[in-house]
Amino acid sequence: MKIEMGESLMQSWLKHAKECKITQLNWKPSANWTTYNDQTIEELYRRMLTHFPVFKNNANYEQVIKQAELDVLGFSHDDNMPYYYAIDIAYHESGLNYGSKEETIERISKKLLRSALVLYHYFNVKNGEIIFASPKINPVIYDDLEKRIEQIYDFMCSQGFEFKFKLFANKSFTENILNPIVEISSSVSDTAELFMRAFQLSSLCEKNINKKQYTKEEKTNTTAQYNEFKIGATVQNKLNYLFAKNYLSEEEISNLKNEAYCKKVFNLSFPLLRNKNESRYDKNGYARYYNPIFGEKYYVCNHWYEHQRSKFENWYNSIINNVAL
Repeated sequence: MKIEMGESLMQSWLKHAKECKITQLNWKPSANWTTYNDQTIEELYRRMLTHFPVFKNNANYEQVIKQAELDVLGFSHDDNMPYYYAIDIAYHESGLNYGSKEETIERISKKLLRSALVLYHYFNVKNGEIIFASPKINPVIYDDLEKRIEQIYDFMCSQGFEFKFKLFANKSFTENILNPIVEISSSVSDTAELFMRAFQLSSLCEKNINKKQYTKEEKTNTTAQYNEFKIGATVQNKLNYLFAKNYLSEEEISNLKNEAYCKKVFNLSFPLLRNKNESRYDKNGYARYYNPIFGEKYYVCNHWYEHQRSKFENWYNSIINNVAL
């Protein structure tokens, strides 16, 4: 099976940014699967055609769905609720181009609408994220495509769906997908993640080229946004960076093992750090710390919620700023 680097990148992004426990490349449906909401989908499909005539006139909804193929499908389990990610990614060196501007927008619209039908038909869900990603889209196409995706979102909301339709391209692709994955690549050792391995190989070769004449600019984690990373993944990645750079003083490490300090600074219910020779579990037997060991000595608390993100980011930035002084 041929695997594109773009698809591998998005699979790594789902795994590490969205904490998807299951991901699949080049997902296709089986004709033997149980399906859901057939009558509702037939009516939804007719309404789609009225608003977005992007499918062939003679194609019924069953044909459209059976022809579906998702570049990457991801599944996570947030708050004991299933959550799906359906991704299509395309890369053309001179900028995304499926023909004319209109043809390009129509083709992407078809992908997004079909993905919504697929998630509802095979997984019986009305929410999730449907994503189109491309490293480079010419502005003349990008602006109108962004408007079209907003129209698709509004239409699906009017039909009672809660899908989030997202476009990652150009700057948003670099900042939200590429850069953060590159930043964490050194901590990933899974040989199945082809994009990660390719980047690691490239970095290794780069370090060995003309050592006397060539000095590689040090990559830093200080500007990585992690806006699309879940809070737990953000905490782990940025703490990994702080430990790798030895940016945490002994005093601050002592503070991070203090429950009162962590409650005040992060609104955490547990100390952020716990020595590796201590238990990861609370008195009720629940794991409150991630299994990986950070800085070769500590467990990191896993009890994070999205509303704590700004507190953690403020603390992290204060550490970085102090180092820079």
